[in-house]
Amino acid sequence: MLASTKGRAAVVTLALSAALAGQAVAEGGPVKVGFAADLTGACAALAEDGLNGAKIAAAEINAAGGILGRPVELIVRDTQTKPDEGAKVARELISDEKIDVLTGVCSSAVMLAESAVSGELKVPFYAAIGSTQRANIELYQPYFWQVQANATMEAYAAAEYVAKKPEWKKISALGSDHEWGHTSVAAFTERLKALRPDVVFADPIYAKVGETAMAPYITATLAQEPDAVFAPLFGPSLGAVLKQGPGFGFFQRTNLVTLMTVDTLQSQGAAMPADHVYGISRAPFFAL
Repeated sequence: MLASTKGRAAVVTLALSAALAGQAVAEGGPVKVGFAADLTGACAALAEDGLNGAKIAAAEINAAGGILGRPVELIVRDTQTKPDEGAKVARELISDEKIDVLTGVCSSAVMLAESAVSGELKVPFYAAIGSTQRANIELYQPYFWQVQANATMEAYAAAEYVAKKPEWKKISALGSDHEWGHTSVAAFTERLKALRPDVVFADPIYAKVGETAMAPYITATLAQEPDAVFAPLFGPSLGAVLKQGPGFGFFQRTNLVTLMTVDTLQSQGAAMPADHVYGISRAPFFAL
């Protein structure tokens, strides 16, 4: 059963209340939530959805009396999907705007940059979209947490599915050339090797983040003659593969296993390939 919007707002309220425990906050003033999001650049579509959700949650929380009687105030900044910009706006939100909690990030690379600032300045930071596990493991700091599956979990899930396809004997990887893409390919390869030692892996191919001219990457991937392609791509790059792939016979020659989000489905519409596309989803977003 899907949670009601009031139920989801209650969960957000509880999480923010926990984050504020022990924080020095202005009595009676608003709970300031710094939303440092990738509103332009490759992550724009996902970040916009996240911001819309945050606005709905803030409105519902405030209508119910706020958090411990204090209203929620969203302070929004654009990171441009750039790690340096993310670190800069995170520092500005914490130092100048005196936010109580930081959130909003989509890009894993930007998330790591913001997390470093959060840890340095000791302000809670949670991520609902950015997913590299390095933020919680290799680069762990106690002021950060994630509320969704991390990149390793998702890549392992993809590997578990692919392992059940005995006819898929050669696998290629086509990923975004940044933190999430590389982390996902590494985790997927590690897990699938353990599950299916017989699988042959082609050399991974990486496309620039936000790349839309995907023809060279599509042809290079098909030249490897894979039975399936694991593609940790998102946004414009994934949309371009789905739209440009049919011109190369991509979905007749191989299978695509990729992250599938609502913005991708919306952008494709009736043009979405009818077969040979296998999507990993963090939640049944299509039913919300």
